[in-house]
Amino acid sequence: MKFILSIVRHRLAGICVLLGLAAAPGAMAAGEPFRPQFHFTPERNWLNDPNGLVYHDGEYHLFFQYNPYGIGNGNKSWGHAVSQDLVRWEELPVALIAANGIEIFSGSAVIDRENTSGFGIGDEPPMVAIYTGHGAVQDQRVAYSNDRGRTWTQYAGNPVIDIGSNDFRDPKVFWHEGTQKWVMVVALPGPRKIRIYASPNLKSWTQLSEFGPAGSAGGIWECPDLFPLPIAGEGNARKWVLTVSVGGGAPAGGTGSQYFIGEFDGTTFIDDATVTPPPVLPDGVVLGDFEGTSYGNWVKTGTAFGNGPVAGTLPSQQPVTGYRGSRLVNSFLGGDGPTGALSSPAFEITRNTINFLIGGGNHPGQTCVNLLVGGNVVRTTTGADRERLHWTHWDVAEFLGQNGVIQIVDSSSGGWGHVNVDHFLMSDSIVSPEPDPTLWTEYGPDNYAPVSWSDIPEADGRRLWIGWMTDLRYAGAIPTTPWRGGMTLPRELVLQRMPAGLRMAQKPVEELKSCREEHLRHGPGSIADLNAWLATENLPKLFECIVELEVPAGQSAGLRIGTLSQHTHVTWDRATAQLSLNRNLSGLTGFSGSFPGVFSAPVLSAGNRLKIHLLVDSASVEAFAADGTATLSALVFPDAATKGLQFTGAAGAQVVSFDLWKMGSMHPWVPTGLLGHWSFDEETPGNYADSSGNGNPMIAAGNRPAPALAAGVHGNAAEIRRVEVGPLMTSLTVPSSNSLMPDSFTVSYHFNPKANDNLKLSQLRWETPAGLAWGFEILANRRMNFYVFDADSANDVQSVATLPFEAFDSSGGTADNLDNDSAWHHVAATYDAPSGKLTLYLDGVKSEKIVTGLMGAPRYGTAGIGGGIRSGDGLTIYDDLRIYSGVLTDADIAFLRLNPGTPIPPGEPQPVTPAKLTVERHGSSVFVKWPAGTGLSLWRSPSLAGGDWTEVPGSEFLTTYAAVVSHEEKVFFRLGSP
Repeated sequence: MKFILSIVRHRLAGICVLLGLAAAPGAMAAGEPFRPQFHFTPERNWLNDPNGLVYHDGEYHLFFQYNPYGIGNGNKSWGHAVSQDLVRWEELPVALIAANGIEIFSGSAVIDRENTSGFGIGDEPPMVAIYTGHGAVQDQRVAYSNDRGRTWTQYAGNPVIDIGSNDFRDPKVFWHEGTQKWVMVVALPGPRKIRIYASPNLKSWTQLSEFGPAGSAGGIWECPDLFPLPIAGEGNARKWVLTVSVGGGAPAGGTGSQYFIGEFDGTTFIDDATVTPPPVLPDGVVLGDFEGTSYGNWVKTGTAFGNGPVAGTLPSQQPVTGYRGSRLVNSFLGGDGPTGALSSPAFEITRNTINFLIGGGNHPGQTCVNLLVGGNVVRTTTGADRERLHWTHWDVAEFLGQNGVIQIVDSSSGGWGHVNVDHFLMSDSIVSPEPDPTLWTEYGPDNYAPVSWSDIPEADGRRLWIGWMTDLRYAGAIPTTPWRGGMTLPRELVLQRMPAGLRMAQKPVEELKSCREEHLRHGPGSIADLNAWLATENLPKLFECIVELEVPAGQSAGLRIGTLSQHTHVTWDRATAQLSLNRNLSGLTGFSGSFPGVFSAPVLSAGNRLKIHLLVDSASVEAFAADGTATLSALVFPDAATKGLQFTGAAGAQVVSFDLWKMGSMHPWVPTGLLGHWSFDEETPGNYADSSGNGNPMIAAGNRPAPALAAGVHGNAAEIRRVEVGPLMTSLTVPSSNSLMPDSFTVSYHFNPKANDNLKLSQLRWETPAGLAWGFEILANRRMNFYVFDADSANDVQSVATLPFEAFDSSGGTADNLDNDSAWHHVAATYDAPSGKLTLYLDGVKSEKIVTGLMGAPRYGTAGIGGGIRSGDGLTIYDDLRIYSGVLTDADIAFLRLNPGTPIPPGEPQPVTPAKLTVERHGSSVFVKWPAGTGLSLWRSPSLAGGDWTEVPGSEFLTTYAAVVSHEEKVFFRLGSP
């Protein structure tokens, strides 16, 4: 029986807590409109391939390629994040960092449960990372951790594999039960090969075999993975799957990932496709099969064609595939430079069709095959800038009875200046083009280098993986800041048996359902019916949608996500059996010419109905259909206000069912509400009620004189004068027992810096029941100081450097000084703890920066005095002080400045008041939520009977929610006093 509690907030002594990585739900309004709300992104800087995916001790580990120093690609290291539910992630310090001229390229991680490596200490198995060291060469290295991946030690015997190559990378390691050895698959990118090694101890490795080239060889091979996968609905039946990412030539035009289905015996992977015999050709006359070592009676000129057919790929050439037998004509001899020609002997045209295989360069008239009749070129065909050969044919019925000559030409010396040709067959039938044997994991543009998690418990049994959500063609140009790069949704993999054979299927992990909020549902109806209904609904911007369409033969239907002018369009076309995603009008597209486009996936399931599963985040759309065998993942960058959904397509199309859920954020649940509002309108000074209804009165501190009343911007105001020499001064405070401050907040108030040559004017500070959180002060020269007490460094005050507010003059004083100023001014501040972003406003002038040197949240230490306002060295008058939990928008703050005392339209965020805790179960994950400011702790019990309630340590300080991962069949929770 195992019980692990993870508090989703910040680190407290003795418990593991998950920090929302990038920003709280208010992040989209705080300058990061494309920050995903339920996809992983780093808090800042560059991210690419997922690495080291491993499950251990209740945590899913996500390592990833990371630049610790900037938003651009470089300084490759391993970033690190952990999650207990694959949805909410805590970003940890960099795990493996580039040093001594060695960058930390991609790799994997395993739990060495039997301590075969000897790296373990005591009974705890070590976590071992196997990665590519990138320096003068690329070699394979090992590091290990004995504290759940938090700190790492490099193996003294590194590298563990070095073949002296600068093109040898991305090891994926797993334990093979049958041979009782560790197995590594690692890429040779240029040759398009996967090399397989074995080791008894993760340190000494022996080469076993190689696989490839096969499938798609149009781009370099990277990031392999090899694992058994169950066949859905067939009991314990399984096949081995080898996945390989390709650097070009994928279905969307750029990078992608392919897979092979077969068998693995611990030594060799055998692709099922390689044992399938080539198609039977029709009867006819073979004019040349090029299976000999010479060209026979074909006539050669120039140097491009050598002395005879070649056995496949030539040196420095991309892998050549698709030819028949063991040899072909290949003019890449010596590269693209040589030229020449190869001509057949004359033959009588006795059949209607000449079929042949061709590949190579796309240079009409220069890299081509010609048919000459009477000395004239009457037919010609060129390649397609692909090394793979494909069947084509000429209709020659009009030349029956005449003599012809076939001429293979290479007169180009530039890029792709060569031609590949094989098997000329004259017959009365056309050889149908063979389907591309490549099996693609993804047909959208934005899923590269996906790899799977190791060490998923047998009781779970799922194969889970995740990919880098981008295309290498524009990865460095996507319009996000202060981060660049994120992950796809985590997905579960199975094999589905389809009419065309076994195919990999993907579906979002079940844990994502925990982000579902409001649910919209509609029964069967026409497209017009559904659109009329949708027009009446307040649709969310971020959502999950499952819709089943019924479309007449030859017709199409789909959904337009967004508005008519700015949208992403997902369409099922029965005529072409394709599911397509069109992002040409999706928002920002001009940052790369490769970004706009229409991307299509084959729909392998038959019939007139199709179920489509969509997940729409701030900057992405992911579509799954045909039992998960048709998958499209795409980045999109719409305007922040763009939202909407409408069905499109044939009038006869029907919507069989429609379900839509608003998707909440994976970031900490911070209910943005009004925590307190003081307008100082009481007739008797000294005790000011909280008019928000939250019951937090503000009173004069200690036995000091009560503040005077003065005319304010909204009724009366509180006039606070420093009356004592030394550190004591009059102040207004809220008792520390009133917990008002979450980690992220907004504060707004109006003040009048009355007189007396103050060096410091308005001062505001706040504390929690556990200690000082933050404070700031306005200086006479229109600058602010802001102080945050670091979450992980007790008694360590971190200060943001003074933030300047450029010259303005609203009161008749000088542009550089607010002193001796009788006018009212407005000040506001927002602090977004997860991202560390501080924004200050003074009379509408805005200044912001990312706080450096902090752990992201205010410190919690010894008990303090609450919080409140005070004067500087002289006299300050305050009015309309409001504090919110969460980050308000610039527009809301502008409204507060111009409309003191008036609720924010169209309705101020509701006050945060205590409410009952809620518990949701999703699989083995339980999500416990309660509102901010309760001051209560979380208690658990295996039973409602008896007195066996146990307090969760540290939970009395929580203001958000907890994610509980438990293998107990029954567990109860309640809130209570600490």
